[in-house]
Amino acid sequence: RGRNVVQDVHRRTGVAPEQDFALVLSGQLPSPGEGVISWDREAYRATSTATLRLVDQQLAGQATVRVSVTSTTESAGLEVELNRVGNGGSFLGTVLLTATAVNPADGQLSVADGDDLSAVYADASPPGERRATARVDAGPPVISDVAAVREFGKIRIQWLNSEAASSRVWFGTPNAVTNLVSDPSFRLQPKVDLPLLEPGTTYFFYVAATDRAGNSSTNKIGR
Repeated sequence: RGRNVVQDVHRRTGVAPEQDFALVLSGQLPSPGEGVISWDREAYRATSTATLRLVDQQLAGQATVRVSVTSTTESAGLEVELNRVGNGGSFLGTVLLTATAVNPADGQLSVADGDDLSAVYADASPPGERRATARVDAGPPVISDVAAVREFGKIRIQWLNSEAASSRVWFGTPNAVTNLVSDPSFRLQPKVDLPLLEPGTTYFFYVAATDRAGNSSTNKIGR
């Protein structure tokens, strides 16, 4: 965040120019030439298809690459073949997650609610294992304490989620609860403001929450 651009950078003070800004990058960054493997989501349902991506520029021109995937339920895991995408070192592949019993010969990865998922790529250069993790979430968020409160002249709908989830609120008159306001951010305590409503009109609403695995729940009762 830049706060003050000093004048000497424009040579207006007669003082030698100085560097006014610096770019600082931090995090878990790959070394030059190091491959990077990732899941396409942070969490998955117990029965779903997960996509794996590998990026390793040193494999440019190679048609396929194999990686190992495991779950808490199926710790022996299986190998998944990723196919090249484009002309660079990018590869994609899928693995079917299933809630059925472990069967090493079925080509599927058996999982259960709460399982940890791991994908491992054996990188040749620089040598080492590149690992990505995800989890299995088979249950929808539990919604509680739903309330409508007035704040600064608007109606705010708020509630509690048992896990971080995105939010949707449908509202309208008794015969047409069809208007939608949403918040894609994953929150434990969502707050969604409704647009200005017509005075003297009775409105109804219900809420819905969707977690990172795609499980959804609602407080809607009846139709």
